[in-house]
Amino acid sequence: MISELLSASLIALRDCMGLQPNEKVFVVTDELSRTLACSLNQSAKK
Repeated sequence: MISELLSASLIALRDCMGLQPNEKVFVVTDELSRTLACSLNQSAKK
């Protein structure tokens, strides 16, 4: 499940949000969305 979430997060950042390699990401979350936020953060570092 974790690898699926990381894969989906990478697709969301790159394809849906248009994140470019030289851009930075700022993730704001709450406790309920913490797992998703961590996945987005980890994917943004790639």
